[in-house]
Amino acid sequence: MSNSNIKHAVEQWLKDSYVPVTSAAYQLSDKAALALSSGYLDPHLRTVLYTRLQKGSTTPRVGDVEELGKLAASASEWHSAAQEDPTSALQKSRFISDESKLRANDLRSALAHRRYRKYMGTLGAKRRSFVSSSAFSKSWLGIRDEKRNGIFLNAKQRNDVFDALCRVAAPTSIECYPSLGQAKDGYRLRTFSSTDMPAWVLESQQEAELEDPAQLEPATADKKPTKQGDNPVVSGLKSTLDDAFAKVPSSIRGESNTVVDLLNEAVSGISRLIAGRAVGDDSWKSSREQLRQVQAADLHFVDSYDTALYILGIVLDRLDNSPAWNGDSLAAQAASIDMNAEVMEIATDICELREVTMALQKRSATHGVTPQRRLRDLGVVWRELVDRVVSLVALADAVDIVDSELVRWSEHTTVDNLDERIDNLVARSGFRTTSIAHDHTVREDIAESGRIMATARSVIEQEIGVLGRGSQGLDSLE
Repeated sequence: MSNSNIKHAVEQWLKDSYVPVTSAAYQLSDKAALALSSGYLDPHLRTVLYTRLQKGSTTPRVGDVEELGKLAASASEWHSAAQEDPTSALQKSRFISDESKLRANDLRSALAHRRYRKYMGTLGAKRRSFVSSSAFSKSWLGIRDEKRNGIFLNAKQRNDVFDALCRVAAPTSIECYPSLGQAKDGYRLRTFSSTDMPAWVLESQQEAELEDPAQLEPATADKKPTKQGDNPVVSGLKSTLDDAFAKVPSSIRGESNTVVDLLNEAVSGISRLIAGRAVGDDSWKSSREQLRQVQAADLHFVDSYDTALYILGIVLDRLDNSPAWNGDSLAAQAASIDMNAEVMEIATDICELREVTMALQKRSATHGVTPQRRLRDLGVVWRELVDRVVSLVALADAVDIVDSELVRWSEHTTVDNLDERIDNLVARSGFRTTSIAHDHTVREDIAESGRIMATARSVIEQEIGVLGRGSQGLDSLE
């Protein structure tokens, strides 16, 4: 795909705040999440984090940043509800007396406090897990080495990094396509997780490509493949739960979705137990999880800034998982570009541009004055950042081409190796003939030796018999 087409596609994604990807199961890696979180950190902490990312072995475990963002947003929402001004409750006309209004407001505030403590407790557990990660040294000698290498982070700095991770760009909704494989509806940003396809998915995808999509029945889009070995009890339980919660009224659908997620996790745990795996075993994937890996999806975001940041994370993950980029084929090109520094610099500029733009919009709304010239300057900066994002996407696509050529080259190399091995086998045919003749000669010698030894044994037995008869004659004379 040409650079102009890539630029047009990326600009359209940023305008509509969505990213079409090849795998609905894609999640930012720990390295990509930390690189994007650097946009919310101070320069000193950003330098320390960059040094840690360069080393690789000192990268702390992050987990699912999308879940962190949802927990932080929910906690903030319930905290705002709990701290709402009580005077606003008196303006409601749902209750007769002001006393009833205040009591209802206390009940609502108590419920909000309870929800707030619930989300903060879950978020606090993840915070403690991150702060006490094994990537951070705990011994005195280890801390001294970290300070000497410039990668030491104290408790406050670790908490700052965790707060920044809670603000990392994450999709607000995911729109999956029902068909298997990549959707043929235009240019999609490839994610590295889509390469890990099970065998049954590849076979189904090849069969689907042979058929005409226009001739497929409409009902086939709703059918989901069943993994071989799935238990019918588990499948029946899933379908029963889906049918039951489909009948829940839309007014309480928000609470029921949480229950559905919990029950789906329970069913997945039962499936793992039936498969002879531990409940927390991530190496075993359910049919739903395997299907999401190969489903094309559209990831929707809050604004264009989060969209651009997430594209940067995808590009960084693709290059980190590229054999050509990390091998000898593109060693010179990879050495000329520091991807960690590039992504962190762009992420910092995007985050700062968003803060400045929001500050200008707030001031213009407060004072009624819009600085058009400064907004035009910020527009120029945004276009430059978009061009840098487009160039990185084009770079990742070019590296993908090299990866595919390396696969083809390895296949040709395998064929050449087979030809060389066949030639060696044919060349050793003369040696085999000599070896066969030598083996035949040795066999004849051994057979002749056996015949000689048999003759000698018969002569010896005859002589022993004669000696035996002679000894019997001597005994009779006596």
